[in-house]
Amino acid sequence: MRKSGFLVLAAVLLTLVCPEVFCAQLPFSAKAEDGLVLKGTLYLPEGAKEACPVVLLLPQMANDRKSWGDFPKKLSAAGYAVLAMDQRGHGESVWQGKKKKIYSKFTNSEFAKMVTDLDTAIAVLAKQKKVDVARVAVLGASIGANVAVVYASGHPAVRAVALLSPGLDYRGITTSEAAAAYGDRPALVVAAKSDGYSAHSAGKLAEKMGTSATLKIYAGKEHGTRFFTEEKDFGAFLFDWTVNHFPATSTK
Repeated sequence: MRKSGFLVLAAVLLTLVCPEVFCAQLPFSAKAEDGLVLKGTLYLPEGAKEACPVVLLLPQMANDRKSWGDFPKKLSAAGYAVLAMDQRGHGESVWQGKKKKIYSKFTNSEFAKMVTDLDTAIAVLAKQKKVDVARVAVLGASIGANVAVVYASGHPAVRAVALLSPGLDYRGITTSEAAAAYGDRPALVVAAKSDGYSAHSAGKLAEKMGTSATLKIYAGKEHGTRFFTEEKDFGAFLFDWTVNHFPATSTK
């Protein structure tokens, strides 16, 4: 009987641990200002001795947090607290009380709430003892990239951003002024040459961000998190950029 109980406990624990890497995988929930419940998955490094810096992962439109694949697990294994979110209107982040809110029916003002949703997420993360919300990086795809740079422009705690297939304007979330206001913090801007609007936008945004920005243009037509599956080197490239420009170890 004891052996059976031990095996059940071990099975439960294994479901909460990321395969192949050492990180705990926890459900995340936060209620936004308008009552919509934001959902995600929080990955925490096992055995962390100090509070870990935060990496927020924001998917593109019509995608949920699963679109990041194994990338959040790899980042967490490297010492980061990683929150992969379903942005409002996507995945599990669709319930406002008993009312279901789907992105396809959003107005621009509803899309704009994606930016302030990050304040809500950070406030909940701040209650985690192993999370350091004074050190944040935001990695976003498509409209998630726009949300990332707009949010970062007004929040000094964001030390780095990576923008995958950004736009100058996605559903009313404009980025030109935010990029100019971002300052000299590290930024990675990625697009594909044949993804015309994003490639044009990426060039303009990198120019406004100045010498601290790295612009990488691929030859294909990939968009957002599809770089992970279409460009073999992309996952390793993004990982290396993140750990080099936003170290997991505090430099204080």
